[in-house]
Amino acid sequence: MKFVDSSQNLRGRLRAVQVVVVFLLAVLGVRLYLLQVVRGRYYAEIAQNQRRRRLPIPAPRGIIFDREGRPLVDSRPIYNVILSREDLRGKDLSSLVKPLSEGLAVDAEILRERFDQIGSQPAFESIQVKQDATQGDIAWVEARKLEFPELRVEQQPQRLYPSNGLLAHVLGYVGEVSPEQLKQAAYKERGFKPGDVVGQSGLE
Repeated sequence: MKFVDSSQNLRGRLRAVQVVVVFLLAVLGVRLYLLQVVRGRYYAEIAQNQRRRRLPIPAPRGIIFDREGRPLVDSRPIYNVILSREDLRGKDLSSLVKPLSEGLAVDAEILRERFDQIGSQPAFESIQVKQDATQGDIAWVEARKLEFPELRVEQQPQRLYPSNGLLAHVLGYVGEVSPEQLKQAAYKERGFKPGDVVGQSGLE
């Protein structure tokens, strides 16, 4: 009667299983290192954006009256074209400059400068593409929802001054915060970003 010693074959199988397990653990360790260390900040920002999303609500400025109670400066609603960076899905901002500048009649250099400024901002921050959009601009955005899902139209209050320029030197004016102002500490501390409107002179 012949007996077959299978102990050697069993040891070979165990070694093969051990090699496979060690290899899988090594792959898992490398993957965890890439996710948590190399790309940790990227995924942390994504998780933060999913948990919390900032939706700025522009507040209308108060009415300025004269001593007789007549309004000198008021606000009226306008519509702005906004680009949501969260909905870009990996698109390059520079590739949007030409179609947006042509479709919305916005200077291409202004768009490039604005896109460059917003590059250092968090991913959930939106970009104002055009202020005081016309009915044609709104129709252009609505007609291209499938092509540009990252575009939307938002209402915002805008100051309405006397048409004859009365008391312009006293009342002052509001305007979009400039790149030079954004570099100043006073504007950084208050969280201003490109596209925000601030008082530039006078009572405003």
